[in-house]
Amino acid sequence: KSLINELKSLVISAAGGNNLNFGLKELYRNCFMPRQYHDTYYSVLDEEVAFFLDCYSSTSYEVLGKSFKTKDGSLAVADVGCGPVPIYAAAATAHLQQPALVCLADMLPQNRTALRCWQSNGDAALDWSVFFERISLHPPAYNFDVVMSTLCLEFATSSVEEYEGAVARLASHVVEGGYLIMAGALDNTHYVLGSKNFPSVALSEAIVGRAIALCHLTLVLYRSLPRTTHPDQKPADHSGVFFAVAMK
Repeated sequence: KSLINELKSLVISAAGGNNLNFGLKELYRNCFMPRQYHDTYYSVLDEEVAFFLDCYSSTSYEVLGKSFKTKDGSLAVADVGCGPVPIYAAAATAHLQQPALVCLADMLPQNRTALRCWQSNGDAALDWSVFFERISLHPPAYNFDVVMSTLCLEFATSSVEEYEGAVARLASHVVEGGYLIMAGALDNTHYVLGSKNFPSVALSEAIVGRAIALCHLTLVLYRSLPRTTHPDQKPADHSGVFFAVAMK
């Protein structure tokens, strides 16, 4: 009851308090139809709505998730004056790193009815599926304090240029002051698995260093080890292995 009263106060405040123009209030109560609103303004996912969803999603991770990551329990989020629309609150909480209690608050009973119908998957529920697909398929670009990759990039690319591009993509997910750590094979052109040869970009210290420099990272540690295993033990043609640490 306390939460409901708080939400009522929020909705009243958002709607202009108790001084809300009577004519405007009656216009909404009597003439605002949720389905008509949906069909007119949310029949397709346009660029403006996509902009809102993407901004809420990125803020969810970059700001809210980091600000509240040490908070015990779930976050309480209120979407005030949401109308019959659940997608913005969903986007704002979809990528949090902890549970969220979402309260959809609106002054119009027909909007609250539409939300309950959607929540219970009723026959008359408004269709928001294309918008939820946007939320799930376009999560924010996560950044990490440390990004590491071992014996991967040289085998997932087919040229030095592609390798440099792969390193750049990894580096783009490192926060300022964070680290990119890579370990891999040197001078390797292929490895054998069963009866198949799997190709590799032949890396050298210079190639690895250049890929890191192109990302504007600083190489802080580079170590290498000449090959110590026999080809019968590891059927690959590498001359050694390396370990590199770069800071953004």
